Amino acid sequence: MEVAIRLINLYYCYRLILPTLNASEKKNFYILFAQHSHFLKRFPEISDVPGNHYLFTEVGVILSCILQGEKYDSENFNKIIENQFNCDGFHIEHATVYHRLCLDVSLLGYLLLKELNGRHLEIEATLKKAKIALLSICSSEGKLPVFGDSDSGLIFNFGQSSRSTSLYTTEAKSSAESIHHLFYDSISPLFSQEFSKPEIVRDGYMEPYFVLSKGEVKLIVRVGKLGLSERAPHDHDDFLSFWLFKGNKDIFIEGGAAPYTLSSDVRDKYVAAGMHNCISTYEGYRAGFKTGSIFNTVDKDSFDAAYEYDGDTLDCEVVCDHLRHRRKFRLTDDALIISEEVLGDVSTLVSRFFISVDAHEQLKIESASSYEKRLIDWYEEYGHKADAVELSFKTTERMEYKFFWE
Repeated sequence: MEVAIRLINLYYCYRLILPTLNASEKKNFYILFAQHSHFLKRFPEISDVPGNHYLFTEVGVILSCILQGEKYDSENFNKIIENQFNCDGFHIEHATVYHRLCLDVSLLGYLLLKELNGRHLEIEATLKKAKIALLSICSSEGKLPVFGDSDSGLIFNFGQSSRSTSLYTTEAKSSAESIHHLFYDSISPLFSQEFSKPEIVRDGYMEPYFVLSKGEVKLIVRVGKLGLSERAPHDHDDFLSFWLFKGNKDIFIEGGAAPYTLSSDVRDKYVAAGMHNCISTYEGYRAGFKTGSIFNTVDKDSFDAAYEYDGDTLDCEVVCDHLRHRRKFRLTDDALIISEEVLGDVSTLVSRFFISVDAHEQLKIESASSYEKRLIDWYEEYGHKADAVELSFKTTERMEYKFFWE
């Protein structure tokens, strides 16, 4: 994956400075291109369920074919991205920043391929469905919620936020975002013609999220299965957790994306339910973990989850060995109302909610349950630490919370 990203960046550096290069310098670039191409074709990062690494490697192979004057079958790429995005449009690994990243690289691969082979309408349909899914979970100005793992999440890093989806709207809000637009425009004018236009977004279930909107308020709830055929390499124990925007402002947030690659212990803490808007043990655990290829992952056999929606209330449930938790969500014009039913040893459990610092000052809370409040480290983006407010409610068998905003 990293080799493909480096090849893509080398290629665009080459294009930018090509008029200034002499013959020897051009030759050195092509030696680098050939070395990267050789590696990508020998090590495609394939598995029985190919994920984002395979996708990136294949886009690197497309670029290699263009650089070496070789053919590449568009239908092969069509089959690859059909398997990378589910029927609702989300990337199969179910982490929101990874979804945007995989859409970025799929679009890049298609624009390169289109210049080689012409348009492919099935690929365009898959990409547009992925774009609608992306924008459907965003704030009013295109800011992503952060569910699941997140690294820097960028192919071209000009300083733009990994939560920004401005590439898929007509409006860039910073110099970094404008440059990002220009890079995609430079590949093919089809980008501006077809992919940077606003889309009609929708509410409802889009695996693995359920979206509810009321005026300028948007609630995104994690209700679906674990990603990558439930291998869960980038999932967290966040079932029944949620993110809430008011306009473009973060109100309820997730624990965030800590720099988990630096420490397995830190990763376990941020993957566990205790860093999400969930009920868990005081130590922060709910579902079980199992050993993954590199890190521990959420064990799909340690819980069951389900949901129903009646047009007014989203009714969700998760069942673990030591806990049965039912949660109902209802949005009104000025409040989020959450009702809870808990079956288990409530003396060992705590209900946690995470709120942005700015929003906490404007949020009014009504609940019969007592709670404690503290500041925590919040990783809005990978490695970028800020403050957030954690509310810890004493758990009883039945609870209701009403959160009002101004």
